[in-house]
Amino acid sequence: MNFGMYCGKIVTVPEVKLLPLDTDKQAYICKFVLCSTRNSFDGIKYDFFQCVAFDSAAKTISERFSKGIKVTAVGKFVNHVFKDENGTRHLSDVLLVEQMEFGDNVTLPFVRNTEPKDLEQPVSSEIKLMDDMYEEAQQKGFVCLNENDYFDIAASNLVFD
Repeated sequence: MNFGMYCGKIVTVPEVKLLPLDTDKQAYICKFVLCSTRNSFDGIKYDFFQCVAFDSAAKTISERFSKGIKVTAVGKFVNHVFKDENGTRHLSDVLLVEQMEFGDNVTLPFVRNTEPKDLEQPVSSEIKLMDDMYEEAQQKGFVCLNENDYFDIAASNLVFD
């Protein structure tokens, strides 16, 4: 069964758009990137997940959630195969978010294998740190999807009544 809960911080501004799928069908789509941490023997590692939500979940996420906050997302991963402008095929995993809730949004004073965190650290510096990590992940090969890819994912995953 492909179903799970994923916790992390939103590192991009959730964008919502209305996609026309057919002449009489359209869908709201919201896309964002989630950053999750994991402990490793050599310190904390960061993982980035491309997320997409549809219809009512998309509208709710775009209205209530913002960049920098901790969330718990519930959904499933799907594979998306696409070609870049050079014709190279890529495989990307996309988290289809069905539900999302606010996380604790509290900075812990101590995390295993790290120095104590300053509880007075401004939120803006934490967002800057996430931006830097996200940029580094992109430089190391994290492939970001384009608008056509999100359209293809929406068209292949939406179920109409």
